Amino acid sequence: MLAVPLLLAFVLVPVAADNDVTLNLFNRSSTPGDFFDFVPIGYNGVLPGTTVVFVCNTSRTGPFMFDWYFRPVGSMDGIAGEQLIRSSLNPGTNLTNGGSTLTIRSFSSQYTQEYQCIASNVGGVEGDTKWVAVRSAVVPDPPKIVLPDTIRRDFNITLAWTGPMFTGYQPVTSYDIFYQTNHPDSPWNQTVLGGSGFNKVIITPLFPNTDYVFRVRAVNVVGPGNFSQPEQIKTQLAPIDNPPTNFAITVQNATSTSVKFNLSFTPAMSPCLSPCYEEIIGYNLTDVANTITPVSVASGADTVTLTGLKGLTTYELVVYALNAGPYVSPPSNVQTIRTTARAPSQPTNVRALTSETTATSIAFAWDPPLDNGGINVATYKIQYKKDSEVDFIDFGSRSGLDATISNLNSSTRYYVEVKANNTYAVGPAGSTFVTTKSQQSTVTGRPRTSSPTQPITPSDSGSMVLCSTLVLLVLVSLPFFAAH
Repeated sequence: MLAVPLLLAFVLVPVAADNDVTLNLFNRSSTPGDFFDFVPIGYNGVLPGTTVVFVCNTSRTGPFMFDWYFRPVGSMDGIAGEQLIRSSLNPGTNLTNGGSTLTIRSFSSQYTQEYQCIASNVGGVEGDTKWVAVRSAVVPDPPKIVLPDTIRRDFNITLAWTGPMFTGYQPVTSYDIFYQTNHPDSPWNQTVLGGSGFNKVIITPLFPNTDYVFRVRAVNVVGPGNFSQPEQIKTQLAPIDNPPTNFAITVQNATSTSVKFNLSFTPAMSPCLSPCYEEIIGYNLTDVANTITPVSVASGADTVTLTGLKGLTTYELVVYALNAGPYVSPPSNVQTIRTTARAPSQPTNVRALTSETTATSIAFAWDPPLDNGGINVATYKIQYKKDSEVDFIDFGSRSGLDATISNLNSSTRYYVEVKANNTYAVGPAGSTFVTTKSQQSTVTGRPRTSSPTQPITPSDSGSMVLCSTLVLLVLVSLPFFAAH
């Protein structure tokens, strides 16, 4: 018995369209290399309502009988579950000599099956086609909102999402974006974004400082798919347009490092009604130059003590409103305060520099005062006198931390005073004693040379006396030797 090559043609007749789709299948016994090897074995994305026509033809003349079977998509051969499509149950089945057709006049998802045609004659089964999988187009899977790529602003939100993993065998034609305020009775607002290549949209206008719930669904020719998981997103606070006004200050006490004062101002007026989308939560006090760390102050009036200030310095202060978002109001009008100053304390560790002191000069050094009086020390005033005298001699001022006084008497004890001056006042003195060296001690240890200007050391003095004595003896003895 010869196998009968079978050819299954699958024709789609879409509603209100002329484009037909044909799938040809070959006999299972066809040899490799036959042109049937390149024919597809299924069709995905049949639109609902489409007329589907299966055509099963043989390459030989009949008479043949044709049986149509179907089974779930993805079934394995030889597994029970194949069902025969009978003409009595399917009026669209037509059997004719030399061919057979199976017609589904209005395709829907329930017809998503695998189909097969088997030809037989009085001698038995002559051949069967491969199974054809036909799948209905369905709605897309839900998209997914991507929060890290979503941008929040005060009056709008840029919503981002990823497209569906499965588009339902048909391309996405648009996205529906629904949003509402986070309240059960709030109505849903809808925005439609066309095209499958879009995955971001700016939703505006929105209310600032407001929670919204967003959800997105993809749409194809079949219809809209399921919604994404809802995401709650809050808009930012609105900018504060109006500054505090009538800012005033009354100073109670000022020092070189702090100022205590009373302040008052008219709070910033918000233009919004309830609920207020600006949501002013407080007020800060700072200076125009931003050298003072902002200090929180009560709305309308407060008493403030600013510390850590510089002496004899004027500060321009302002007040501004702030909210929980990134916004602050414009500053208020400017009010000024000024610190005072005081005399610095005495320099510390005033000490003699013995190694640098000579027979005619004294050297000494000191450390800065522990308290500069609120202003940096500018210079140090120096006075000195002999320890045995009463009146001081003014040596002048130095900006450094050491000094040397020259043209002094040797082997003399001097009393030195050093006072810090911060340009506001001169502080108390730090003092020490420094003694000049003796004339001999100033040259002790120097090497001998033949220079006529070399000082005479004690040992050199003894040698010179001995030499002088010998010369005298020689001179006295000369007449004696001359006479004899």
